Amino acid sequence: MLYKEKRLQDRAHNKIYLGRNESAILVCPKCQRTMMLDCRDYIDAEAKVHIRHSCACGYSNLVFLERRQALRKSIRLPGFFAPVSGGVQRRMTVKNLSRSGLRFELEDAASLHIGQEWMVGFQLEDDARTYIRKTVVIRKIADATHSHADFVPSTTDPTPSEKAHDRAISNYLISQS
Repeated sequence: MLYKEKRLQDRAHNKIYLGRNESAILVCPKCQRTMMLDCRDYIDAEAKVHIRHSCACGYSNLVFLERRQALRKSIRLPGFFAPVSGGVQRRMTVKNLSRSGLRFELEDAASLHIGQEWMVGFQLEDDARTYIRKTVVIRKIADATHSHADFVPSTTDPTPSEKAHDRAISNYLISQS
């Protein structure tokens, strides 16, 4: 194995995930001991967070803190993007998808603002060819055509259709792993 490939493989194994209680579980690769790490100081950091982990067995390694709360997969799915109240639909491409949101690229530049709600629609590449139609809120704008949005949760009990879409997205992400 080439040195660069080995470093990339090691980096993948040294990733830890932020849990709901603002902590992460570290597992020593050598002895398999676990350690709970308080991550409150790292949550709002702008840069990537690397933490030096030293185990009681003497093994030491560098771990990367993944702050995403949901599995995210890179994809390329065509779809549409339109105002919630109706209006002109724009073509978009879903670039990555998670249970909580998506990153997309618009075909044409648009004037988007953080906090705006929009309707998106796209078809999954699953066996059922599930068509997803959900309301999103803009969370991050990279430029005039690239943005990140979170799915807007239902204010009441989710409808059977909303539950089915959420299940379809979850199953799609798991099957694509």
